[in-house]
Amino acid sequence: MVPVLQQLADKHIQRMLTLVDEALAAPRTRLCFDAPLEAEFESETGAARSRMLVRQGVVAVLIYNALLVLDFFALNDVFWLALLVRVGLFGGLAAITLSVTWRNPPPWVREGLLAVTALAAGGGVLVLVLASNSPLRGNYRDGIMLVMLFVIALQHLRFRYAVPTVIGLMVLHVASVLVVDTIPIYDKVAAIALTQFLAAFALHADFVSEKNERVMWLRGYRDRLRAAGFEELAAADPMTGLGNRRAMEGWLRQLQAERQGALISIVVVDIDHFKSYNDTFGHMQGDECIRRVADILAEVAQAVDGRAFRFGGEEFVIVLVDNTPEQTHAIADRMRVAVSDAGLPHTSTSGAEHVTCSFGYAIDMLVPETDLTALLTEADFALYAAKKAGRNCVMPEPQDLAQISFDDLDDILREAV
Repeated sequence: MVPVLQQLADKHIQRMLTLVDEALAAPRTRLCFDAPLEAEFESETGAARSRMLVRQGVVAVLIYNALLVLDFFALNDVFWLALLVRVGLFGGLAAITLSVTWRNPPPWVREGLLAVTALAAGGGVLVLVLASNSPLRGNYRDGIMLVMLFVIALQHLRFRYAVPTVIGLMVLHVASVLVVDTIPIYDKVAAIALTQFLAAFALHADFVSEKNERVMWLRGYRDRLRAAGFEELAAADPMTGLGNRRAMEGWLRQLQAERQGALISIVVVDIDHFKSYNDTFGHMQGDECIRRVADILAEVAQAVDGRAFRFGGEEFVIVLVDNTPEQTHAIADRMRVAVSDAGLPHTSTSGAEHVTCSFGYAIDMLVPETDLTALLTEADFALYAAKKAGRNCVMPEPQDLAQISFDDLDDILREAV
C-alpha cells in the first residue's frame, strides 16, 4: 500500500492534469477554468499582472493629467473644473486603484477597479464636454475612444470585465457626440458607427489575447505537472511507495534550511533476521514483508508529523523534528511494538516467531554547521548496538543520551558495537 502522503501527491497531480486536458479540449469560446485550475492560474500570474497594471497605470495617470495643457487652450472656460476632474476626482480614484492593485488583490477586485477607473476617465471627458461652451469641445469625444484602446489594447482587461466596460464607454461616447449641437448629423452617425466598429475589434482582440495567454499557461503548467510527477517517481521507492534515499537527502537539506534551531531526530530501522526470512519464505514473500513493515512505520511517523524513507534493502530511516530524546525513544518504541504486534510469521532458524525490528537513533540541533551525514552514521551505530543487545529494541536509552554530549555519542556507540 502506498503511504497516504504519496497517494495524496499523486492524486493531486493526476487531478490537475485531467483538468488541464479538459480545459485545452474545451470550446474555444470558454475562458474561465474550473475553480482549482483558475486558482492555480491566478496564483501564478496574478502578482505579475498586478505589477504590470500598476506600471502602466502610473503612465496612464500622468498622460491623462498632462492633457490639462490641452484643456487650458481648448476648454478655457471650464479649466478649473478640468483641473478638479482630472487631478482631484480621477487622480484620487486612480491612486486608490493603484494602491490596492499593488497589493495583488483577488482578481475580481483588481479587474473591477480597473474597469471602474476606465469608466471614470471616460465620464470625466463627458463632464467637460457637457460643462463647456467652447466650439472645440466636440473633438473631446475621441478622448473616450483613447481610454477604451488603452484599457483593452495595453492593459488587456479580462474579457468578462472588458465587455461591460466597453459598453459603458460606448454609451459615454455616444452621449458626448449627441450633446454637441455644432456637429452635423451625418458626422454624428459616422462617429457613433466608427466607435461601435472600434469597440467590436477591441473586444475581439482582448478575447484572443486572453485566450492565447490562458492556453500558453495551460501548456506550461501541464509540463510542470508532468515534471513534478516524474520527480515524485524518481524520489519514491517503487516497492513501498516511501521516499527513497534521494528523497530523504532532499528533505534533510530542506529542514536544515528552514528549521534552524529545531531538534532533529534520525531513526534507523532494520528488519531483524531478514536474510533468514528470505531463505525460509522466499523473496516474493520477503518483498511483501518489507511493504507491510513500511506501511506500519509510515503510519506511526505520519501521526507525529514525521517522515519515513526506505534506505535500502530491509532498512528504513525515520526523520522527526522537535522531539526530545525521551519522545524520540517513545516514538521508535511505538513503531517497534506495532511491527511486533502485526504478527508477521517468522518461523525460521533464527528462532523468532514473528517479524521484529531493531531501532537506533541520534539527535542534534539544526544549525548551518550540523553534519547530517554524521548524524545518520551515529544513528546507524545505535542500530548496531540494538542488534548486539539482542534485537527488537531501541537504542540508546534516553537517560544515556541525555547524560552525554552529541560530540561524545559517536565514541560511546562505537564501543557498544
